[in-house]
Amino acid sequence: MSKVVRKAKRPAALPTSLEYFSHLKWIDGRPLIDTIDPYRRALFTLTLDTFRPDGVPKYNFVLAGRGKKNWKSADLVLSAIYCLDIRESVQGNNCFILANDEDQAGDDLELAKKLVAVNPIQNCRS
Repeated sequence: MSKVVRKAKRPAALPTSLEYFSHLKWIDGRPLIDTIDPYRRALFTLTLDTFRPDGVPKYNFVLAGRGKKNWKSADLVLSAIYCLDIRESVQGNNCFILANDEDQAGDDLELAKKLVAVNPIQNCRS
C-alpha cells in the first residue's frame, strides 16, 4: 500500500508575516507595521517565515524572553493571528495561546479581540 504524502503549499505563495502585518492596524488605528521594532521584525521573520525544504515551517515553538512591557503578549497574539489566518493545513488551522496565569490569559484574549475588531477582513494572500 502506498502512502500519500501531501506537501505544504509553497511558502512563496503566502505573504510573509511582515507583508501580512503591513495590511493591519494597531488598536489605536496606526499602521501595525509602524509599531514593530527592528528586533521584533527579525524575530517574526525568523520564526514565522522560515521553512524546511519540504515546505513545513521550521519552528513551531519559540521561547523569546524579554523584560516587562516589551511587547511579549502582543507578539504572541500577532503570531497566533498570522498562523491562524495565513498558514494552510489540510486539517484546518488551530492556534493555542498559553499564558502563565488566568490574568495573563485574559489580557492576551482581550488584545486579540481588539486587534480583530479594528481590522476588517483582510485578503492579502497571493
